[in-house]
Amino acid sequence: RPTPSAMMKRRGTFGGPLQQQQQQPRAQYVPRAAAAELAVAGPRRDYAPCWESLDARPLPQWYNDAKFGIFIHWGVYAVPAFAVHKRGGAEWYLRKLQEPSRDDGATREHHASTYGHGYPYESFVPQFTAGSWDPNAWADLFKQAGAKYVVLTSKHHDGFCLWPSATHPGWNAADCGPKRDLVGELAAAVRSRGMKFGLYYSLLEWNHDINDQKRVLRPEVVAADVRDIVIRYRPSVLWFDGDWGRPTSFWQLLPLLAWLYNESPVRDEIVVNDRLGQGCSGAHGDFFNGRDRFLAESALAHKWECCMTIGSSWGHNRNLSKACYKQPLEVIELLAEVRAFVCSSFTERPGDRAQRQPAS
Repeated sequence: RPTPSAMMKRRGTFGGPLQQQQQQPRAQYVPRAAAAELAVAGPRRDYAPCWESLDARPLPQWYNDAKFGIFIHWGVYAVPAFAVHKRGGAEWYLRKLQEPSRDDGATREHHASTYGHGYPYESFVPQFTAGSWDPNAWADLFKQAGAKYVVLTSKHHDGFCLWPSATHPGWNAADCGPKRDLVGELAAAVRSRGMKFGLYYSLLEWNHDINDQKRVLRPEVVAADVRDIVIRYRPSVLWFDGDWGRPTSFWQLLPLLAWLYNESPVRDEIVVNDRLGQGCSGAHGDFFNGRDRFLAESALAHKWECCMTIGSSWGHNRNLSKACYKQPLEVIELLAEVRAFVCSSFTERPGDRAQRQPAS
């Protein structure tokens, strides 16, 4: 498996020019599946790869009934866990190193003073160990909170995958860092407690050599990743993000959605959000979530989701004070008003025991 130094050579520092490096062979990895707990899909469907047909698909009843879920942003960015309040989330740490104007250089200044100037983002990976992480404890907490479904970031914009991705060798949690299938372990824990499991997937990456020239994943990579996570983990929710500035056709998402609805093992219960390319927000998808923290001003005919943080960051941010978080009564009132979806983020501090974080 590639060493941290090898990853730095391949990926560059702070998103700089990438150098070519022959990939080392991947060790055989057997995911920890929970197939016995999954329902068998019904007959093959016949939706065409066009919006007129795909939009006619009925919303699976389970999602119409589920009013509260948990959204987890977890990844390498949980190691530095830094962002300036209301200047973007801590999960955007790498991007702020690459483009310091996003927060007037605050992240880059913090990075240099804390870790040293030029310290590569990739060097955080060995510290992202999940050494004391207990997926069953997380699932117990989610169940006690009344959640009906749980969505985990399979891959955020830094491209680091929490599952053994064949398209990201040396840049996933099975090859380095935790050296575990974090997605598979949490999926099994969540489902064993009667909750649905879903996955977030980013269509762009800031620092990876499988992008096009504008840091957007090529369609063949997206198709391979989505088919992989759907077949491995059978998510009930597929939550796309990073579709900014590109049409749906760029990623060839319509044929992929048709496969999800017609042939995939989750064709009877999968739901997909509306971040599917230009013009799709509020127009296509099984549910609308629009922009982050979207709150509809009036009742909508189409199912929608309020994807909300408790603090100002989606990823854990140690730079936030208690005053930056919503008060418990605010969260309860919001949930009662929306009856949709409130997000929480849980993380592990490097070298510390896994714990619930009050942020996002």
